[in-house]
Amino acid sequence: MKVIVLGAGGLGSIIAGHLSQAGEDVPLVARGDRAKFLVKNGITITGLADFNTPCTISTEPKEITHADVLMVAVKTYHLEEALASVAHIKFSSVLSVQNEVQSYESLASVFGQSNTVGSSPVFSG
Repeated sequence: MKVIVLGAGGLGSIIAGHLSQAGEDVPLVARGDRAKFLVKNGITITGLADFNTPCTISTEPKEITHADVLMVAVKTYHLEEALASVAHIKFSSVLSVQNEVQSYESLASVFGQSNTVGSSPVFSG
């Protein structure tokens, strides 16, 4: 199963880092200085688990041609632009791991309600 994580902030990096550490090839869509930093340094997780792992970083989501699952972890004010960048991919499932429940409706309107799952992330360490 191919999973793409859209958004390289705190939530997206934690999810992509753990999946990458588990041996999955998980492209993490990132931009700008954050993308450059992650390419150079990998993802560092500290807390309940402590590790650093390399991760596939995609700065051009239009180049991604297929994936099974999309995990959306972008800020709400970047959501429209971020979704437009991956709207060309047909996903079996789209999961919102954003801090706002309202984003579910935006995802469902792009990818279909039957393919979209909302969630409320909780991390502790």
